[in-house]
Amino acid sequence: MAGSETGGLTTEFVYRNLSMGAVALSLGSGLLPAAQAATFTVTNLNDAGAGSLRQAIEDANGAAGADVIDFQAGLTGTIMLTTGQLSITDSVDIQGPGAADLSVSGNNSSRVFYLYNGSSVLDVTMSGLTITNGSANIGAGIIDFDENLTLDGVAISGNASTGDGAGLWADGFNMNLTIRNSVLSGNVSGDDGGGIYIEDTGGPLLIENTVVSGNTAADKGGGIYFYDPDDDLITRDSTIVGNSAGNLGGGVYLYSPDSGVVTVERSTISGNTAASGGGVYFYSPDHGMVIENTTVSGNTASGAGGGIVLYNLYNGALRHSTIADNTAGTASGAGMDLNADTLVVENTVIANNLAAGSGSDLGGGGTFDATYSLIRDVAGANVTDSGGNVFNTDPQLGPLQDNGGTTFTHMPGGLASPLINAGDPAFVAPPSVDQRGAPRVSDGRVDIGAVERADSAVQFDAATLSVAEDGASILVTVTRSDTFGAASVDYATSDAGATAGADYTATAGTLNFADGQASASFSVPILDDALLEGDENFQVDLSNPSANLRLGTPAQVVVTITDVEAGTVQLDSATYSVAESAGTLTVTVDRINGSDGAVSVDYATTNGSATAGADYSASAGTLSFADGQTSASFNVPILDDGLVEADETFTVSLSNPMGGAALGTPVMATATILDDEVAGTLAFVDASASVTESAGVLTVSVQRSGGSDGAVQVDFGTSDGSAVSPADFTAVLGSLMWADGESGIKTFNIPIANDGIDEPDEAFTVILSNVQGGAALGSATLPVTIINSASAPAAIPAPQVIPASDQPARGLLALLVAFAAWFGLRRRSGGALGLALLAATLFAGDITSAEAAPKAVRATPVFAVGTVVSVDGRSGLTSLQLVGGKALSIAPQHVSVTDRRIDRASVGGVKRLADLVAGQVVLVKYRVGDASEYKLWLYSSEIEANAEMARKQERRQHEADRR
Repeated sequence: MAGSETGGLTTEFVYRNLSMGAVALSLGSGLLPAAQAATFTVTNLNDAGAGSLRQAIEDANGAAGADVIDFQAGLTGTIMLTTGQLSITDSVDIQGPGAADLSVSGNNSSRVFYLYNGSSVLDVTMSGLTITNGSANIGAGIIDFDENLTLDGVAISGNASTGDGAGLWADGFNMNLTIRNSVLSGNVSGDDGGGIYIEDTGGPLLIENTVVSGNTAADKGGGIYFYDPDDDLITRDSTIVGNSAGNLGGGVYLYSPDSGVVTVERSTISGNTAASGGGVYFYSPDHGMVIENTTVSGNTASGAGGGIVLYNLYNGALRHSTIADNTAGTASGAGMDLNADTLVVENTVIANNLAAGSGSDLGGGGTFDATYSLIRDVAGANVTDSGGNVFNTDPQLGPLQDNGGTTFTHMPGGLASPLINAGDPAFVAPPSVDQRGAPRVSDGRVDIGAVERADSAVQFDAATLSVAEDGASILVTVTRSDTFGAASVDYATSDAGATAGADYTATAGTLNFADGQASASFSVPILDDALLEGDENFQVDLSNPSANLRLGTPAQVVVTITDVEAGTVQLDSATYSVAESAGTLTVTVDRINGSDGAVSVDYATTNGSATAGADYSASAGTLSFADGQTSASFNVPILDDGLVEADETFTVSLSNPMGGAALGTPVMATATILDDEVAGTLAFVDASASVTESAGVLTVSVQRSGGSDGAVQVDFGTSDGSAVSPADFTAVLGSLMWADGESGIKTFNIPIANDGIDEPDEAFTVILSNVQGGAALGSATLPVTIINSASAPAAIPAPQVIPASDQPARGLLALLVAFAAWFGLRRRSGGALGLALLAATLFAGDITSAEAAPKAVRATPVFAVGTVVSVDGRSGLTSLQLVGGKALSIAPQHVSVTDRRIDRASVGGVKRLADLVAGQVVLVKYRVGDASEYKLWLYSSEIEANAEMARKQERRQHEADRR
């Protein structure tokens, strides 16, 4: 029934005050025992077994002394009883974590706690628990058979009994009972005592700072039923609200105490209902009764005594209390119905109660002995005016509401209320305070009723205020303690760290209250100076209140201007780098020079040498910062294209700051994607190479090392040196290629020419160039040396002289002019190239080499090695001496008469024989098909020199033509 109206007091107020501590209801607190023999800890919410509450109680029952049962930290929820009530047979202190955190439920099938020893009086304390959903014939929540019981911070709710005491049932001549800081609500009894049923006591019974609300009894005592107590009953600083009884005492029923004084003080009994005694029904409290600083309001009885019924009273007093707005179904006694003896009424207001539509505030056969009290309607009542009373006058009470303190009260409606300063001028405390705990006397004289109204005070509604620097203005509110009449008060601002004109606008004026107006406000403009600075203060003071006001507390408010700087957003670096294989580049944006409020900034990427979609994924968006957040990041995906390439870049930029933030520096950064494919290095395997003329070919090796990413290639070629192409080698051009992932050595060949000339070693260079695919070029030149393979000419015997006059010898001269020896000796084939013939001194006469060849063949069909042969008696031919070795068989192109060497050695193919001073003649045999032919070649040092000169001149011309 949270928030429901119960005679002006709402359960919302009750529970709000509980949570604020206004009723000092510390539901999480427990009472430490005087001594503790052992501590047992509940570790789970199970009904039974190890770690359960039931097991802990059984362990405590079996252990000597006043044991403690506590609960494992963080254990919250509901313990659902499935195997019956929890029986306590030894002294114990059960310390729960808090009534809002832990409940013990009877599961609507059993009582929750059963306290009984039978041989000694136990001391049982419970705190920090909710006891709920118990079900039994009596005492569904707790049943206590003559054991001392203290409940502190306990909630007993939702229990039901077919008989008495649905929430708590206690009976015994030895027991003491204390209920503090607790709530008993929503319990339903089939007989008496919906919330509490107490029968007999062995010592004082105290209910303090406790709420009894919404309980129901079919017969008597909807909230509380006291039967035949044997000691003092005290209800203090408590609220009994919204309970109902089918018969007597909707809030409280008391029956015939054997001894002790019944005291109700600083409490509110409101919104309860019954057939008689809607709020309170006291039967025969003949050992003394005092109701003091208490409000009984808004209760209803279908019969007599809407507020209070006192039956067979002896020695009772009603002091400093308010009995108002109660209703009775009979013609009198709406506020109180007194049916015996005399009740002393002092400084009390009884007014605005309604009986049978219009009856009096008081009724019954007893006498009200009133002093300095206000009774609005005394008709039909026995009232003795003992002085200072006010009759038949409206007290001008305000509504039942929170006027401070732990309970709701009626405040006199204004300074003109007849209750103000109308109490006994000779009043001497006690009580020293009113129902709220405020000083009982104000302005020199006590007021009538439960609440002492001080002069109407005007004050700020808070002692401190704060406003953000960008908040534009702050609203300052001033309240007054009553709303009677018009009133005014001045206000003004002053510096207290903040500077008027720079941080705020100085403000001053008069604040006016209309009649009935409880608060008024004014604004102070706040200036945003856009500086990064600390919080700054200014203050506002009240002064010069009107005659019906006084300055209350606080009369000064300190206003704090909290520095609000959204700050500057910028990239945390002007450059970023990321490996291509990393997958992501994280870019961080810093927020500096302030972090107040939520801000955002847009970001985007732009192509550089890197291309979105190929090297990275284009990224754009909005980066958000929460209030107080100083750093945020976004990611740019990096794409690994698998290519060997140079590092590439793109740009990251910030723009469009929102929320008050500004752009700092840098707002643009260059991001470099580091290529991590390694194509490797291409280089010659050898630093240099050499090859003999006779080898015929040079194999060159090129190696890929240090990486194999990507396909690569390199061009190769040759460059003449002292060796020239094609005379000494064949020039080559080409490319070598390695596939992606391939490494190692690749080769190419260079043909080497064997020119047969005895000459110095010659050199040329092989060059690598034009590397593609990202590979590096290592050693790119390879010096090559061609090692000479020719031997020096064989020694030639002294020449045989052929007379010049021997004309028939022209055939022999033609044979000599064939120059057969030149080729063989030039090539130096092992020094055994052919036959050395005798040289002769030649006579004058011309002959071409073309003429000589066929004649020579015809003239020399057969030669044997190492012999002197005659040639069939040719005229003029004597003989030829053959000198060691054997004939050389070579390919025809190398020995034809028109061979390049002999032709180049001659001038126009003609040479005067007389000019050949000395020379060598070599017989060369070569094969043509199955037949052998022989030719004689003449080798002359002069011809050789001329031939070498011609070759070099030809090479130079060839190189010039290539360039």
